[in-house]
Amino acid sequence: MISRRLLLYVKNYPLSLLLTMVVWWGSLAPLPPDTLPQFRWSDKVVHLLMYAVLCGCIRIEYYRVHREAPLNATQRHRLLAFALIAPILMGGLIELAQAYLTTGRSGDWADFAANTLGCFLAAAVAKAFAKH
Repeated sequence: MISRRLLLYVKNYPLSLLLTMVVWWGSLAPLPPDTLPQFRWSDKVVHLLMYAVLCGCIRIEYYRVHREAPLNATQRHRLLAFALIAPILMGGLIELAQAYLTTGRSGDWADFAANTLGCFLAAAVAKAFAKH
């Protein structure tokens, strides 16, 4: 039986959950040859943008669910955990999974750094535009 809390997350954060699944699938699926534009660091740009969009989406949906202003301390801590720390940890887990659980992919510290930078970029943009 599905818990009420899980159903509440699905109702409140549908796009964030969908993007999270897409990131996992896209990161662990076999990569067809020549799928990315070929310029130096192109894959790092993709990682940065992917995580910036994911973290930005989490923030937008969080602000939509918690419309009261300003956010209290507990809400700010939850937002920090779910829109910054959790995606960074997820990026690390994905790189480890690529290194140890797949044959066609490899884990890369530079990819993890690009993922993390994307999370911080989304946080900085959100901070600049947030009304809370």
